Amino acid sequence: PQTPITSFLSSILPSGYLIENKIYTKEKKFDKQQKISKKVILTADVAINKAQELNTQYQVTDTIEGLGSQVATKAKQVDENLHLTDKVASAYRTVYITLDAGVNVAQAKAMENPIIQQTVEKINSATQEVVTVVTPAAVSLRAGFEGIKSQSLEKIERSS
Repeated sequence: PQTPITSFLSSILPSGYLIENKIYTKEKKFDKQQKISKKVILTADVAINKAQELNTQYQVTDTIEGLGSQVATKAKQVDENLHLTDKVASAYRTVYITLDAGVNVAQAKAMENPIIQQTVEKINSATQEVVTVVTPAAVSLRAGFEGIKSQSLEKIERSS
């Protein structure tokens, strides 16, 4: 069941496509008669050629590249004279060492708390128990896999 709005839209939609097609056709015809697209392209080409001509005449690209090279050279000289790279690297090392020392102090301070110390000891103990149980199992599994690997290689050699 179509509502009045759907009915209205379905009736005007084909007309819209027809109008769009007519406008497009007229636009193409107008453009062909007035040669607007060609004029825009030619104007753009002229502008590009003129820019290239001015660049060649005044050596704009070379000047900019030369200035960039001069700036880079000057920056390198300033860095060498003021030892900026070395100072930044030294400051970074100092910050790293200071933070590392701070972490060590905080860790030591935390371990002074009996609850934290007991918790860490329990975690270490549990970890050691897991390693104690898992290691023999891992060794056994590895031996089993090595046995299977040997048997497989023997079968392959016999069948060759």
